[in-house]
Amino acid sequence: MLESSKIHVGYAEARGASSASIYLSSFGAACCQCRSANVSDDQLVTKVITWKRTTSSRSSSSRNPLANKDDNDDSGSDFIEEFCMISGSHSSTLERMYAWERKLYDEVKASESIQKEYDLALHAVDSISKRLEKMRDEELLPQLLELIQGLTRMWKAMLECHHSQYITISLAYHAKSSSVAPPGETQRQIINQLQDEVEYFGLSFTDWVNSYTSYVEALNSWLQNCILQPRERYKGRRAFSPRRYLAPPIFVLCRDWSAGIKSLPSQEVSDAIKAFLSDLRNSIRHQAEESRKTETTINLQNNEADGENKAENEDRPSNISCIQASLTRVLDRLTKFSESSVKMCEDIKQKCDLARTAYDNYRAPPRSFSI
Repeated sequence: MLESSKIHVGYAEARGASSASIYLSSFGAACCQCRSANVSDDQLVTKVITWKRTTSSRSSSSRNPLANKDDNDDSGSDFIEEFCMISGSHSSTLERMYAWERKLYDEVKASESIQKEYDLALHAVDSISKRLEKMRDEELLPQLLELIQGLTRMWKAMLECHHSQYITISLAYHAKSSSVAPPGETQRQIINQLQDEVEYFGLSFTDWVNSYTSYVEALNSWLQNCILQPRERYKGRRAFSPRRYLAPPIFVLCRDWSAGIKSLPSQEVSDAIKAFLSDLRNSIRHQAEESRKTETTINLQNNEADGENKAENEDRPSNISCIQASLTRVLDRLTKFSESSVKMCEDIKQKCDLARTAYDNYRAPPRSFSI
């Protein structure tokens, strides 16, 4: 603790002091020699005395070097054997500084071990990243290309099938059918079964398109996570382009695939199927109404006329022109969808091959991709 009324004075500091201080120091040494004659010279040198300073003593001894002897005698009575500095204990300061230095040393040593662990973690991350990149380029990319080639063959077969169906239904629509329609109950059963199959086909088509889109979007989103994103996006900054930055070809493939799926006319197919189902329901409802009217008319006639009317109703051809028109529209949309799918897959394959050639010819060191 600081003691503002005391100052440390040692024998080793007597040379640079004032004449009054030298006199007081000599006087203190003589007093100490009188009290203990057996004290050695080393003990006298290291002995420390304390001068209890007051305002009067400072003004008389330090400000006026020519102070009288009585003043000096009075100041000598202020010496005590305790040792303390005005600015605090020097040894305590050194001890605390040593403690903090020791703590700093321990922290530095601990940080060295943390640095080693950090370097090992970075090495592991880098090793795993390189392995993932190798699997992505050498395994996943060939598999996706093979999948696209299989989809191309599938959609070519579907294109031929839907085109043949479209031609068949179109010709049947314009032809004059002389065949007799099946009885009313049988016709209703056929239309009901057709309605169930078309509903199931429409739901399956929608689910397939959604799953197909989600799969490609998941691949493209995963690849986008491999790109270093800036913390702040500027308004005038262009979107990331795999071709412009010469990214690996799988980036180009998934980007074009995702954009191509969104451009397919899948919604037009779904709308055509819904319109076809609506026409089927209207046809079933119309047939039910006609059947009720026919039964009412038959009940009002006699038995002989009843048999003739039944034969005439059974021989009457069925009017299903609206159903044929809706089915033709559905097959036309399916044909266009298959054609667009074939073109999309072929374009993806061609552009991916060009991107692979450009990437293989690029020999500059790799860099982080950012948008």
